[in-house]
Amino acid sequence: MNNHVIKASVLLSQILISGSLLGAQVDVSLSPSVTSFTKGQSFTEDITADISAPILGFGFDYTFNAAQLSLTNVVVGPLWFGAPPPETNSIAGLAFPTPVSGSGVLLATMDFTALSSGTPGSISLFYNYGNLAEGFPLAAGGYATNNLPNVPEPAPLPLALLGIGSLLAYHVATKIWKRYAPSPLGENTCVFSSGGSI
Repeated sequence: MNNHVIKASVLLSQILISGSLLGAQVDVSLSPSVTSFTKGQSFTEDITADISAPILGFGFDYTFNAAQLSLTNVVVGPLWFGAPPPETNSIAGLAFPTPVSGSGVLLATMDFTALSSGTPGSISLFYNYGNLAEGFPLAAGGYATNNLPNVPEPAPLPLALLGIGSLLAYHVATKIWKRYAPSPLGENTCVFSSGGSI
């Protein structure tokens, strides 16, 4: 068997090993600095994790009530290098040169200013399993399982194909309509040219 095929097969099998088979788990939690807030008050929300096996980084999305809160800053924890987030509502960090594991690991801190009174309960985290820039990649290969909800987002390619398909369907339907549509003058109408004869 070709040596390159063997190497590619081994690499593919390592990539496809899931974190659940390895028993790797990441439990993420939000720790607000306050239990309630009033209009104009600033507060922080620490995002920590218990990481059972070394990971190379993390990526996830966040959401909050924008009518109630204003996000003023996001800073990744000291064990991470900030990575360009794949989306505007994402947080990402890379572990370099050493993978990270342990209890109570600070992933990031979010700073908020309250626009009205309330509680930090409107802040939530989630990730998209299909987005390879999100989740918790393991140093051993694959991704760790985690306690964040999986919220699938439409991928750009299928959306683009759907748009192109819609335009094509519209174009074909228009051509068919023009060719086979009844005349607006009626079924038995004869149209003469300026110098025509019967």
